[in-house]
Amino acid sequence: SGIRDRLYKFDAVGNLLLTADLAAVNPDLRGVRLAVNDETEALYAVGATGALTVVDADGDPLVVNLAQEILHGLTPLDIAITPDGNLVLAIAAPGLDSFGLLELSIGGKLLDMFGLPYDEARGGPYLPGEYLRPNGLVMGPDGTGYWTETHPQTGTNQVQHFTFSGDGLLPLGVRWQPEPATMPGRSRVLTRRRAAARSPTGRRCMVRLTTATRLTSGRSPAARATT
Repeated sequence: SGIRDRLYKFDAVGNLLLTADLAAVNPDLRGVRLAVNDETEALYAVGATGALTVVDADGDPLVVNLAQEILHGLTPLDIAITPDGNLVLAIAAPGLDSFGLLELSIGGKLLDMFGLPYDEARGGPYLPGEYLRPNGLVMGPDGTGYWTETHPQTGTNQVQHFTFSGDGLLPLGVRWQPEPATMPGRSRVLTRRRAAARSPTGRRCMVRLTTATRLTSGRSPAARATT
């Protein structure tokens, strides 16, 4: 039929209420991901192309190509809405100035950025804060964000969570420090640390880290994830 990116709205028992063709609203949209503001019922659509498009509860366009100047040349993979109504976008690496998670106001103003591109040259598991193609983006009721992804070549999986806390700092890297080995060939890698640097956007986001155990062939090296 040639129809693509058509939205269907149903009531709680499955009755069709309306349809809306996003392709007619914004023909630039591809690979659409959606988020709905529960208070206003506005629907935010973002795709691999086409920037942000906002439609109302009846499927009528409110804004087309919102934040186009920010998202130009980027590949958004997912979208979520914070409890206070801001938008969070997950961007494929290398992201925007190396950041892969962007917080925007409902008017499209960039508020904050977070994330470190995965170091392909280093390889191995993701370090805290690293991303490649973040998906499954969800914002919890306390403002905590969660994303998940699988490395397409290695199959390495990760789930990470983070917060935007708004006090002027952003974490840009984590130094991995070994503890004394508890048995031959094994060292504990302590990652429960938070590294931060000043953000030009005047906000702070933190990644919650966990303690990991890693087998080594000797001394466990320290590594820093940087932008």
